[in-house]
Amino acid sequence: MDALTAKLSKVFHDELNIEIENLDQDLVEEGLLDSLSLVEMLLILEQEFGLEVSILDIDFDEFRTLRNLAEFIAGTALVSQEATAA
Repeated sequence: MDALTAKLSKVFHDELNIEIENLDQDLVEEGLLDSLSLVEMLLILEQEFGLEVSILDIDFDEFRTLRNLAEFIAGTALVSQEATAA
């Protein structure tokens, strides 16, 4: 998970110009992510991690912190691998 959170932190810094101070920092509450940057972040995550995320299926709590986001990506990747193997 450390490699994933490090990559996410780099993506936030390089692509969204957002500096993450810690894994549990609330990105929405602190004003780092608004609705426009959230959509931009989803597009970047789809490109960087090969995810397909429908805006209708999102639980926004999964995107409030870097830790939650890393868990979401890891879980989505696991589900995708299981679906491919079946």
